[in-house]
Amino acid sequence: MYKFWIAAVIVYSSLCLVSTQATAANVFSYAQIDVPFDVRVDGTWVKVIESREAWEAFYRENAGKYLAPESELNIPPQFDFDAYTVIAGGLGAGSAGRSLMIEYVKGGGSTTYVGALVLRSDGGCSITANVTYPTIVILLPKPQGRLQLFSREAVFFCK
Repeated sequence: MYKFWIAAVIVYSSLCLVSTQATAANVFSYAQIDVPFDVRVDGTWVKVIESREAWEAFYRENAGKYLAPESELNIPPQFDFDAYTVIAGGLGAGSAGRSLMIEYVKGGGSTTYVGALVLRSDGGCSITANVTYPTIVILLPKPQGRLQLFSREAVFFCK
């Protein structure tokens, strides 16, 4: 009976710890924007866009390289930049078998944290020899304080 009680206390303590950690940081929703282009640069990059003018310039500069001028896709989506911020980022030129995704957007105190996950093949996958430019663009509520961006890598295996 004594061992069961200790196990119950450990489980209860763990649950309290988990619930405390879950409320310590607010998880924010965000929207991934499907842009009709990849930003074709050599290295890893990130851009925080906080105005309509900066967004339109970024969008037109990149979409205009790959789309016909009369294409409807040349018109950038419109957002309320008083309430939202756009974050764009990419891995730059590299071999196929890489991708980029947002792992989390959360806030704690006066800081908003955005975590990206870079996925890379272990090399055992059957992939094309194309050069790719993984790019991601997200829309999130305008941070009220600092914005901190993080990334980590993960390897996926093919059999």
